[in-house]
Amino acid sequence: MEQFINLDRLFSLLPNQYTYNSKEDSINLEGFSRFQEDGSLGWNELLQAYRIVILAEAGAGKTQEIRHATQNLQSEGKYAFFLRLEHIVDDLESAFEIGTSQEFQNWIDSNDEGWILLDSVDEARLKDPKDFERALRKLSVQIAIAKPRTHLIITSRITAWRPKSDLKLCNSLFPDVLLTLGIARVIFMKTRFRRKLVLRQHKANLNSRRLALRSTPWLI
Repeated sequence: MEQFINLDRLFSLLPNQYTYNSKEDSINLEGFSRFQEDGSLGWNELLQAYRIVILAEAGAGKTQEIRHATQNLQSEGKYAFFLRLEHIVDDLESAFEIGTSQEFQNWIDSNDEGWILLDSVDEARLKDPKDFERALRKLSVQIAIAKPRTHLIITSRITAWRPKSDLKLCNSLFPDVLLTLGIARVIFMKTRFRRKLVLRQHKANLNSRRLALRSTPWLI
């Protein structure tokens, strides 16, 4: 597994013309340039919400980000699960990449809040365009009694997300428990720092570590 590099991600809430009021059931990429520079939301804010859809371009690192977020939640002693959407339809147990089906059932039987991070809409639709809907419906049944305490995060490529029909489906199956916040929010992911600068610093840290290891005596 690749080593995770923290890029200090920032996120922006998309305006309604890209979500509920979208004229077409697709997103025009040209309009996204304005969201590349600013962003006011971090992972702390996202993990406090109950219904989030994260959109980003291919190769932006969505999978690594939510995997790392899931691991952090688990390290804090919370119920958190990272699942592959494309595997849920055939076998829910095989969909768990972080967490297990037994831990999942333990959470369902508890009264604790839990985090379910689903990756990704575009992968789920590769085999059959209807598999995304089937996966959500299956998950909805599985967590029926736990929905009010479920934090749900779904990732998707921008081009795979259908701003009208997908959002309508998500809101019908997983209504937001916080009525004051309204229905599910769609977030656009970007980076605060340039990736090259982060990678350069990462390489420098690795070189320093190698130097330290070479100068460290054997431990007996």
